Amino acid sequence: MGASREGPRTHSVPELQEPVLEVAAPTAEYFKARKTIRKAKVRKARWPMKKRYCKLPSKLLRWSANMITPILGHGIYTIPEAARLVHTSAGRLKAWFCGWPRRPGPITTSDYSEPVDSFRVISFLDLIDALVVAALREKGVPFQYLRKVQRALARDLGRPHPFSYKKLYTEGYHVFAEMAAEDKTLRFKEIVANQYAFKSILSPFLDAVQYTEQTLTAMQWRPYAGVVIDPQRRFGKPIVESAGIPTSILMAAYRANNRDLAAVADWYGVAPHDITTAVEFEEIWLAA
Repeated sequence: MGASREGPRTHSVPELQEPVLEVAAPTAEYFKARKTIRKAKVRKARWPMKKRYCKLPSKLLRWSANMITPILGHGIYTIPEAARLVHTSAGRLKAWFCGWPRRPGPITTSDYSEPVDSFRVISFLDLIDALVVAALREKGVPFQYLRKVQRALARDLGRPHPFSYKKLYTEGYHVFAEMAAEDKTLRFKEIVANQYAFKSILSPFLDAVQYTEQTLTAMQWRPYAGVVIDPQRRFGKPIVESAGIPTSILMAAYRANNRDLAAVADWYGVAPHDITTAVEFEEIWLAA
């Protein structure tokens, strides 16, 4: 008997159904997040963030470009480091050197026209300039007048760092007086009403500064008893003068060794009071 031929077998394929996705209605948080992202995109398009040191006016930019200062022997400080030393905020100090967005230029410019390792940095003389500015700002001297005074002093004294000049009290006082005469507010006039009162504002700060005999510019700063800031030593970092070791290093070792004063002193070969000086400077003076 011959085998019966069967037709091709067919398999029934079940019909696939698309899954039904349930989409929740947008919430208030969703629309708030979208609005925040949209604002960020608009802000970025208007003011793109670029890796640059400071956007300076053309005149100041040419002056800054000509002041190519080597780091060795001139000190180097990041904006947060310098802000702690002069007792102000990092944002405010940055504005003094870079200016506020969409406002007139800065009070002064840094000796270092380019960032170091993507950080904005200033020199020792810049630091002393910031010290004077911080003292005057604390007394209420307006930002715009400090900018005018700095430029007038730099022109009259022939120095790029007029606030770091030893004879700022005497030769530079007339510039402050002239600016005060033009001021419409009484506050600035009261501050520079007489030279003795004006000097008393800056004396607590600048009496701790030592100046060179040749150029009469700032050479060292002793902000705390036993601590010196010298651009010729340790890149200008605060050091315990008798030990020659940065206060930050001694402070870090002191904390890492459970505040064992004798152990840290023996480890670094310094006297225990040197460790005490570093700790007091880092924990009390810088935190003030």
